[in-house]
Amino acid sequence: EKRFSESHDIDDALFLARSYYNKGDYAKAEYWALEINKLNEDLEEALLIFVKSKVKMDRKNEALSILITYIKRSDSQEAKKLLYRIENDTL
Repeated sequence: EKRFSESHDIDDALFLARSYYNKGDYAKAEYWALEINKLNEDLEEALLIFVKSKVKMDRKNEALSILITYIKRSDSQEAKKLLYRIENDTL
């Protein structure tokens, strides 16, 4: 986190978002995914971590709304796979 605060390197923030998600700290994963989005709105992995974190924090409707909007804009196959998993409670 200190390194990111000095560099504002997206790779550092992405590492943090992934790490916190994998540890089950979904609030911090969501925070770091949002920080990435401030720097680069087109980084799909950050958006997917953001959405998955919301689902894990019982904010499924909010996550679905964000994901569906993203799919309409991007037609992303990864996002569609995630949507299927969320809708079928297999996340």
